[in-house]
Amino acid sequence: MHMTYADRVIWIDLLARTRGTQSAEMYFNGLQESDKTREAYGVLLHCYCRAKKLDKALELFGKMKELDYTSTWGYNSLASLFLGTMPEQIPLLVQEMEQKKLNADIATYDLLILSYGAQKDFGACEKVLEDMQKKDVKCEWTIYASLAAIYAYAGIHSKAAEFIHKMEMENACDRNYFHNLLGLYKDMKDVSGVYRTWNALKSIFPIPNNDDYLLMMCILSELSSLENLETWFKSWESGQFFEYDVRITNVVLEAYLLRDMIQKAKAFYKSMVAKGYDPNLRTMELLTRIYMKNYQIKPALKYLEMGSAMVTREQDQWFPQPETIKIFLEYFEGREDWDRAEKFCNILKKLKKIPS
Repeated sequence: MHMTYADRVIWIDLLARTRGTQSAEMYFNGLQESDKTREAYGVLLHCYCRAKKLDKALELFGKMKELDYTSTWGYNSLASLFLGTMPEQIPLLVQEMEQKKLNADIATYDLLILSYGAQKDFGACEKVLEDMQKKDVKCEWTIYASLAAIYAYAGIHSKAAEFIHKMEMENACDRNYFHNLLGLYKDMKDVSGVYRTWNALKSIFPIPNNDDYLLMMCILSELSSLENLETWFKSWESGQFFEYDVRITNVVLEAYLLRDMIQKAKAFYKSMVAKGYDPNLRTMELLTRIYMKNYQIKPALKYLEMGSAMVTREQDQWFPQPETIKIFLEYFEGREDWDRAEKFCNILKKLKKIPS
């Protein structure tokens, strides 16, 4: 089948998402030089940045500079990678963009604001907003959302509320807007704002989808009572267009775990299995911790092993979380449970958490 340049770009991204960046890289390296277009380089860079492959991203970006293949999207991809670990580098990237006569877009300004926010330079955050206004750049709700999040995280709730208000004045109608607004009210611990936003979402989308319920229940798990969370779960499960989503059942399972309601957590999981619901890797993580809370090492190892069998993708390498490993190590310390300790080590070796 003949593939166009656009087809190859889509295929690189698809490979990275489904088989990992190594597969995408191998495909890219196998292309003829004439097929390694600016767009192909750009999407591979984006894949590296999404997977947080810093060394790979920097190496490829250097090659793109040599070929004069840099673009606003490429700089934004690299800036998004720097945001978590080197936010101070983002203003330098934007300066470099300007020197290359590449126009900043909304994503660039957003990343610049977030970089200053990470450094707690609130004056610089608002100066970016002023510069946008001077350049007649339309300020979208995402910019106000970022500023509100920065101030909310810093505990400056009056400023956060100011930008939330500006965000609401935009009257956006897409789900991402409502989800951001819900998250901001959660950060402000404003339960009434959460419910008001939920009702506004339902006025646009009368039948909430699973992502809507997932976010709302995560928020309620933190801000509301367990009884209220259980009521929402039943409401979701009895919905007219109900479609099972393990992420939502995991929210309830984790809520029980965080409240040390171990027996209730076990009963809830059994009821989910009885209904034919399939667990995922996160479920295995939670179940492992639930049993370790009571030092029930045998079932804990069982779910750890079941989880290890589910680790098939690059994105699954987080399992098990360091806190879970720590709980096991604390259990084995001072106990002569050699057989189970060996089994635990073998599982970690399989997961490449310790040397073979």
